[in-house]
Amino acid sequence: MNRLQAKTSYIILIIFICIICGIENNYGQSEPNISLLNNKGEIKIDAYVAGSAIGLTISYSMVNHFFICANGVGEYTHVDNYWDDPRITSTFSSFQGDIGGGYYRKIYKSLTIDALAGVGFGNSSYDDVSYYSTTTAYGHLFRVYAQTDIGVSLRNFETGIGIKLSNINGFSNDEEIDYPGVWQQPTSTIINDVTGDALILEPCLFASAGAKNIKIKISAGISNKIWGTDKQYGYTYPTVNFNLGLTMDINRKPN
Repeated sequence: MNRLQAKTSYIILIIFICIICGIENNYGQSEPNISLLNNKGEIKIDAYVAGSAIGLTISYSMVNHFFICANGVGEYTHVDNYWDDPRITSTFSSFQGDIGGGYYRKIYKSLTIDALAGVGFGNSSYDDVSYYSTTTAYGHLFRVYAQTDIGVSLRNFETGIGIKLSNINGFSNDEEIDYPGVWQQPTSTIINDVTGDALILEPCLFASAGAKNIKIKISAGISNKIWGTDKQYGYTYPTVNFNLGLTMDINRKPN
């Protein structure tokens, strides 16, 4: 790694730390697709886990400097809240997906920048059963996003930062039914519908190391609400999201 590449890596890290200091809200993001492609015909596939979620991102350069991409992440958790009664449970499930395309360009040897845009959707559901109430919630979202990335790509190491700006339009529904006990009829029902828009800033830092075509990848992303409704679609994710996975690079030519 030459001096310019080292300085670029340090700058990427400093920018990411500064953005983290501005966190004010949480939004459950999928991992931004930071592909940093190099040539026509190249395909990059990332498979990762983030807690109980599993995700996949794919990028393909069909012609020089242009690419298409698709992302998806899903999660399912089920918890038994009381050991001697199987009815006392909590269940959460969600899925988010994106499609898009963009432009990439090498600005100095191993240093690449790209810009992309696309659309995405998401669904979530939550069920919680206790002795005295049942809560059911679900949410839907639609988003339009724009993203720019910069990073260093070497034979056995990559690092970069992506900044994604998403406009979210979502809907959530919460229904709560109160019971004197799990074996009795409900006494009341509370329904809360929420719709709204939000503008979300989503930076992500990643690093991967390994062989030329397969590397271990770690990434950290945050979500910072610039403006909008606090609750648009029922997602409940941590503000900071850490991912661990593998990245496969196919048909990449030497720098």
